Amino acid sequence: METSMSFSQYIELIELFSCTKHVLDISQNLYDIGLRKINVVGLSALGCCPSQLRAYKSENGTCIGFLNDIAVDFNDHLRPQFFDLADSLPNVTFGFLSIFSPIMEAINNPSSFGIF
Repeated sequence: METSMSFSQYIELIELFSCTKHVLDISQNLYDIGLRKINVVGLSALGCCPSQLRAYKSENGTCIGFLNDIAVDFNDHLRPQFFDLADSLPNVTFGFLSIFSPIMEAINNPSSFGIF
């Protein structure tokens, strides 16, 4: 991750990681009302979203690296906690779908996917 993060970028990071607790709380609530199969999709390449490319004034459509780093860190932070929760609950199946790498592969090698 970049070492020179602005204050607003730092706040965005903190807010994003607080979402981990919300995902876990929602998963627990779903279990409490009877769901036994719960899947979560990890964050995608946030730094490649058109809104972020515009907001951070990307040159030539280059993805915003620190935002992608945050997405990877968030997924790496959430995944083990999500499965720890699953391990603590009886008769439940949790799934975590990581879409970051496939999305980045499509962005970096569009011809491999028949794009362009």
